[in-house]
Amino acid sequence: MIRGHEETHVDTLTGVIVDLGGVPVEEAPCYNFVEAYRSVANFLATAQLLENTGVSAYDGAIALIDSPALQTAGATIATVEARHAAYLNDLNGDSPFPDAFDTPLSMAEVLAAAAPFFACDGGA
Repeated sequence: MIRGHEETHVDTLTGVIVDLGGVPVEEAPCYNFVEAYRSVANFLATAQLLENTGVSAYDGAIALIDSPALQTAGATIATVEARHAAYLNDLNGDSPFPDAFDTPLSMAEVLAAAAPFFACDGGA
C-alpha cells in the first residue's frame, strides 16, 4: 500500500506543478539501495528513515510554498507520510508517535539524510 500511495503522491504533485505552469523534473533517478535490500531488517530500517525524513521534508517545505493548491497537496500528503512513518516505526520497534510535533527539515538537511541513497553525482 505504501508504494501505491507514493506513486499517487508523485502523480498528484506532478499534476499540480503542471497546473501551476511549472515543469516537473523528468530526469531518471539514480539511487543505490543495495544495502537496503540485503535483509528485511535493512529494508524496514531504510523505509523508516525515508518516511520519517519525508514527513519532516514536507513540514519544512510547506512554509516555502506560496500556492494554496500546492500547500494543500503537500499537507495532505504529509499526513499520509506520517501514517507510513508511524507504521514503520512500530514495525521497527520504535514509538509510532515519538513526539508531540515533528521537526521540519531544510532542503539541505533532507538531502543530507537521503545522500547515502544517491548513486549519481550531484544528488538525485
